[in-house]
Amino acid sequence: MLSLQIKCYIFFLTLILYNADINVCNAHEKQTEQEAAIVARSLVFETGTGTLVTVMKTKEELQGYPFGLFDYFSDDCPPTGNPLMLLTDYQLNVKNARENDFKVSLMIQKFSKNETYFPMAEPRLNLFGKLVKIENDEILAVQECFLKKHPRARD
Repeated sequence: MLSLQIKCYIFFLTLILYNADINVCNAHEKQTEQEAAIVARSLVFETGTGTLVTVMKTKEELQGYPFGLFDYFSDDCPPTGNPLMLLTDYQLNVKNARENDFKVSLMIQKFSKNETYFPMAEPRLNLFGKLVKIENDEILAVQECFLKKHPRARD
């Protein structure tokens, strides 16, 4: 559970999708834009985790380098389909995003514990957008919904 001293923000990632960024292709088959969008949508719904990527702004020697952290997201709180993340002011990704007009990307991929799993053959995608702070009057409802999907995020 978060301490009351930690300022908690909940962000939506407003999406900017480009055709090339959602194409999930098999080397032997071409997908239509609609087929790729269906695969991408289902990947977002099924995974619930991804790597939030920002550009380093806070440490001088690392400025300009990409920085990613694996984190939870939910796409159904509220059911707009936009990923929702529970983030704090203290997270480096939030600090970096604040210094870059809140621009981020979210890399999502399918994982498996199957020993024949080959990650390069699985769907993966990058979503580009901006973090948008949730209004105070919506925070409790959205946070409750988020924590139902990811109860371990409570700790």
